Amino acid sequence: MKISIVIPAYNAEKYIISCLESVRMQNYMHWECIIIDDCSTDSTPQLIREFIINNPDYDFKYKRNVANIRQGLSRNYGVSIATGDYLMFMDSDDILPVDSLTKLSSSIVDNEDLIIGNYASFYDGHLEKLMVGAIDPEKFFIAREQNFSNIYNLVYPWAKLYRMAFWRSNNFQYKNVLVEDTVIWSSISSQAKSIKVISDVIYYYRIGNLNSESHLIRPNVDKFYLTLDARLQALKQYNLLDSYYLSFCLADAYHYINDLPFVWQRYRIFNLLRLYVPRLPKSLIMSNLIIPRYKTIKLERMYRYGLLYFICKPKTNILKLFFRKLKQKAIGMNNAL
Repeated sequence: MKISIVIPAYNAEKYIISCLESVRMQNYMHWECIIIDDCSTDSTPQLIREFIINNPDYDFKYKRNVANIRQGLSRNYGVSIATGDYLMFMDSDDILPVDSLTKLSSSIVDNEDLIIGNYASFYDGHLEKLMVGAIDPEKFFIAREQNFSNIYNLVYPWAKLYRMAFWRSNNFQYKNVLVEDTVIWSSISSQAKSIKVISDVIYYYRIGNLNSESHLIRPNVDKFYLTLDARLQALKQYNLLDSYYLSFCLADAYHYINDLPFVWQRYRIFNLLRLYVPRLPKSLIMSNLIIPRYKTIKLERMYRYGLLYFICKPKTNILKLFFRKLKQKAIGMNNAL
């Protein structure tokens, strides 16, 4: 069985070699590793090419995008040229334990669509300080609400194997939006007919990399709008607007609305939500296990009063945000001097 590992990379010169070295050291040998360089401006391309030249006996493939398209679309490109039976994603600053692929592949019994492994996070420069994720296979598939929370919270793309035929038959595609992992995960987890969970740590996730995409993205109303639209479209496509998936989307929509400072911005996001969800569901979809009661109350008020809610409930921290930005600019000017 062949495993295709897809790694998008952007300005990863500090970490890319340790990432690729962890793949090379795997004691499971039937793999290919596809690195998609997203137009890096540092020495990442040269480092990758040199590594591949110095390791000719291993199946590394290097591709460079013609334009910067972010990691989601880079993953799509990697999948399109992959030739494996199963698919795995890595971030360019993370590493694999030496037996990662062995443990994942040996857990496959009946061509499962999805294999979920455990992971450990570590601070940049301190691999010895590991914080292990809390995946317990014996407690994973339990009562519906709790079970759904378990599955939904695993939105990250790594530490998993996806059956390639399952991925391609459903035409899963990352969108070029914020939190693209959350958008696609509702589709993947809802369509998987067979899921296996293992407690073994098969992935090391780095914390503290200031060049990671999560640190580089600066949210704004347009990004929030496009992200929420993509999530709601995915729920509609897979008939999930009356499922627990909507609960998480509602909770996140509340955060999008709450994080924006101006009435027109907040109302724009709410109008999009109301376009897909004309009425708030009163069923278990609004479970307090998923959406805290205070969020439910505020969402209900938004639906009841519409624009009036946002006019009468202006954000009180606009001036704080304004003065915070002024302070940041002043600090930047002082540092420049």
